[in-house]
Amino acid sequence: MNIILVNGMMKPGYNDFDGISLTAALKDGFNIFGSLTAGLKMNTIEARKASDMCNRRGEVLIYKTTNPAIFFVPKTRGQKEETFLIKDLLDACSHCKVKRLMFTHYIYLMKQFPEKEVASIFSYIKENENIDLQTMIWEIDSNFYDSFLELYHQYFPKND
Repeated sequence: MNIILVNGMMKPGYNDFDGISLTAALKDGFNIFGSLTAGLKMNTIEARKASDMCNRRGEVLIYKTTNPAIFFVPKTRGQKEETFLIKDLLDACSHCKVKRLMFTHYIYLMKQFPEKEVASIFSYIKENENIDLQTMIWEIDSNFYDSFLELYHQYFPKND
């Protein structure tokens, strides 16, 4: 699988995707969930209900299977569930025959770089070669882009 790290949100040339994953973490005021649901012309009430259901179940919810397929991923609670969730997300992508996933989970980070969580995801991807997804486009908060890039190269060294 090819991983593309994008510094910021929706750069030209990176909008060719057939699936998008959203963190089902709702907060008052502006947040990426609200911005993306509006941009994808999703019904806000239905999206909030789906988000709540996703968080209650603690597993990925396939919200829409048509292009682009939309996946809600429950918020993590720092309890090492990211390996389960990335496997669940990749299985959902396979089920919906998604080949290019826009992965929006790190576009706005409030506090710090979630190094252990991201390392766990990179490790899972690296160790599992039978992933159907061809490309995963990670939108990265520009304040933490360099940290993501450095960690990415620890798992996926440059081919010089």
